[in-house]
Amino acid sequence: MGRSQRNKGAAAEREVARFLRDHLGAGWTVTRSAIGESTHDLQVLDPLGRPWRYAAEVKRYRGFSVGEACRGSARWRAWWDQATRQAAHVGRSPLLITRGDRRPWWVWRLGGGRTAAPCVVHLGAVVGVRLVDLEPAELA
Repeated sequence: MGRSQRNKGAAAEREVARFLRDHLGAGWTVTRSAIGESTHDLQVLDPLGRPWRYAAEVKRYRGFSVGEACRGSARWRAWWDQATRQAAHVGRSPLLITRGDRRPWWVWRLGGGRTAAPCVVHLGAVVGVRLVDLEPAELA
C-alpha cells in the first residue's frame, strides 16, 4: 500500500472518529488503532472504560457505492470478511463503515435473524447514543 493510500485511510478514520466523538455522548472515548496493529481501526470505550460492543473497520475507496455492496462485489466482500475476522478476534460484533469519494458514509453491521446477513444505515442518520443501541429494525 502506497503512502497516499495510507494517508487517505488515516484521514477517513479520523473523520469517522470525529463523528463518533460528536454523537456518542459525553464520556465516550474514540481513538484510532496504532499503525501496524492487526486489529480493527477504531477503539471505542464507554464512559466506564468498557469496550464498545462493535469492532469498527473503516474503508474509503474512490469508486465505492452502496450498489457495489448490494451486488456483493469482491472488494466489499473482502472488507466485510476482514471486519468480521477482526471482530471475532476480539469477541465483538463487526461494524464496517464505508464511503466512496464525494459520497455519504454507510455503516454495515450484522442484521438480526438466523441469516446474520449484513444490514446498512447511513452514518449521518445515526445520531446520539442510538448508535450504541442500534437494532436491526432501525436499519431497514
